Formats: sequence, C-alpha cells, structure tokens
Amino acid sequence: IKYRDLIYLLVSRDFKVFYKQTILGPFWYILQPLLNSSIFTIIFGRLASLPTDNIPPFIFYMCGTIMWSYFSSCTMSVSQVFLTNKDLFSKVYFPRLVAPISIILINLLQFAIQFSILIFFILYFFFLGIEFNFSYKLFLIPLLLIQLGIISIGFGCLFASMTYKYKDLSILLSFGMQLWMFITPVIYPLSMVNQKYVILYTLNPISSVIENFRYILFGNVDFNLLLTLSSITFSIIILMFGLYTFNKVQKIFMDTI
Repeated sequence: IKYRDLIYLLVSRDFKVFYKQTILGPFWYILQPLLNSSIFTIIFGRLASLPTDNIPPFIFYMCGTIMWSYFSSCTMSVSQVFLTNKDLFSKVYFPRLVAPISIILINLLQFAIQFSILIFFILYFFFLGIEFNFSYKLFLIPLLLIQLGIISIGFGCLFASMTYKYKDLSILLSFGMQLWMFITPVIYPLSMVNQKYVILYTLNPISSVIENFRYILFGNVDFNLLLTLSSITFSIIILMFGLYTFNKVQKIFMDTI
C-alpha cells in the first residue's frame, strides 16, 4: 500500500511500452481469445468432437482460454522480472515484490477486456435460446483471479530466482507452459477424464480454477470440493516457496546479472 503510486507508474509504463509500437494496440487483447477459441472449436469441437459439458463449444473454449492466458502471461512475465527491471533495480531501492505485483495488475486489464468479450458472446447465445444460470456465484470470480495471481507470483518468483543466472531456463519454462496447458482442462472438461486419473489433477492447482470458473458461469459442471481444497493448499505452498527464493535472491542478483 505504501508503494501504490510506484505500482501505478509501473503498470502505466508496461502498458505504454508494450503497445507503443503495435498496429492494433489493445485490440490484441480481443483478437487473441477470439482466434484461439475459433481454432479450438474447429479442431477439438468439430473434428475431434470432444465433449463440452453441454456448454456451447465456442464459449467453453473461451472460458478456458482467457483464464489460462491470464495465468501464463503473469507467470512468464514475473519469471523475467529481474531481467526486465535490472536497470531500475540497480538505481533505486524499493521492495522488489512491487514489480511482480504490477505485472499481475497489468494483466488484470487484459483479463477484464477478454471477460467482457466472453459476456458478450454469452448474451448472444442466450438470445439464441440457450439457457444460462447466472447467480450470486458470479461474485466469486475475483477469488479465482486472486488465486491465479498467487500461483503466478509463486511460480514466477521461483523461476525468476533461477533465470536471472541461467537464462536458458526461460526457454524451458515457455515449453513447460505449453505442456502444462494440455494437462489442464482448458480444451476438455474434467468430466471426460478417467476417474482413476482425476486424483492426479489435484496436483495441478490450475485445474480447479478453470473448472470452478465454468461452474460459476454455467453450473453445468459438478463442484469438486477435494480438487478445490487441494488447489488452494498447493497455491499457498507455491506462493510461500516462491517468495522465499525470491527474497533470498533479490539481495545478490545484481552481482550476477
């Protein structure tokens, strides 16, 4: 809270720098989920005929896409925080955790825009006659975003503590994030997974977040309490471990970078 003005400046800086030399600007926020959802609908919905828990395929894939995009963008950006802010870190002291927090907030803007597009398509299908059960559960979505932010800071800080010294680990993380998406119910529902393998999804904290996101919006999937509790537990463990390594490295990283 004390450094909220600095957080605001970093958020503003990142937004301006990223889109200053782009043709479409913030429209990329809209284009990305539309393209991904369309491709997933054609490949996995039409060709592979994967089930979508009675949710229109385009909306089903967009739900998974925008949540995964928020998580992956935050994690990848936080993992590079020492490299991207080395000049700033070397000139003035401030709590280094301010930088990861600003990354989480700038990506919230991306999510807000993409979530608005999702709501637009939900309303479109609603007027076509498809029923959606909106309820008070919509107010729980910020809790899911907080959990994603916690996981992103945890994993991001953990990798930031290593990539500042071993820069090729960022390539490994990028490849790992792609594999991680396929072991997360982004393009398929958890209901289609064999029951003997569902227990393995409790080790993946993102699985619960995406499943609960669809549960909150549509109520077409079952609420899995075990999956949710294990996800929250792993999120806290990841955050604590990530912050521990981050605080340990922030004192010495300038000597190496």
